[in-house]
Amino acid sequence: MTQVVLRAPSLTGLTGEALLDVVRRRAGDWPVRTVRRGLLRREQLELVPSDAGAGVLDEASRPRVGAMLQHLVSSCLHLEVEVDGGGRRVELTHDGVAAHVAAAGLVPGTTYVLRWSSPDRRPEPDVEGDAAVDAAWQRIERWFAEHHPLGVTVLAPGATEEALLALEETIGRPVPPPLRRSLERHDGQGEGITTLTEGHELLGAACIADEWTMMREISERNPPDDGWWRPSWVEFTSDGSGNGLCLDADTGEVLFRDEVEGGSVETRRFEGWLTRWAEELESGEQVIDSRGDIDLAWAAD
Repeated sequence: MTQVVLRAPSLTGLTGEALLDVVRRRAGDWPVRTVRRGLLRREQLELVPSDAGAGVLDEASRPRVGAMLQHLVSSCLHLEVEVDGGGRRVELTHDGVAAHVAAAGLVPGTTYVLRWSSPDRRPEPDVEGDAAVDAAWQRIERWFAEHHPLGVTVLAPGATEEALLALEETIGRPVPPPLRRSLERHDGQGEGITTLTEGHELLGAACIADEWTMMREISERNPPDDGWWRPSWVEFTSDGSGNGLCLDADTGEVLFRDEVEGGSVETRRFEGWLTRWAEELESGEQVIDSRGDIDLAWAAD
């Protein structure tokens, strides 16, 4: 009998139920169950085909199993599939999962690591975009040095490579290049300040990962309209009330995501938003309020 175990990062009980439904509808009539391993976040799914049933190694069932796994990856972004205890690791990205399983099946003694896109497959360097990010940050740094009592200490040091890789592991794809460049320069805001731009906190890599995970879990519990949140939306600011700015990793656009209304486009590129922030500081559209926080002039106390 072949045993297949599916694991997804931060898999909650409700997520498990959602995955169970997908497996049952798409994979066939195998007994499927959720199994808790200690903490709730260790919950996993097991596909346990009976000896008499069509197993995952049956050639006729491969296309159906492959399509099911590819569908799961589009929801989870990162999934590990252990076949008979796992072992040799095979890494596949979303667009190749169904074809690989249809051709080769699932081999006993193998752990399949399935991702939406591989963090190792980084986009080509964007020299022009990086230069625009750096130029905007230079203006922002200069403004804080000249105008804020705390100077540039309101900006955190750059993110470590380990922090950026951890973020990529969470979101299941490379950090979009302009956001990565920005985080390498400043990993969010420093201490001593609550809001840094437009009454929002500027998030560092760890907080971005936490926000993304929270939004995914909310959307899985109560699947909203597609315009409310998407896995490609990487939130990098937060007003503490459920609203924030997101970079769409698919389109490159910056969106304002409203807790109720969903997302609306702010700028076409992240570096455009960063440049606008610099301009608003320099023009007085964003100011320092009585607490030392940064907000739009009309909203500051």
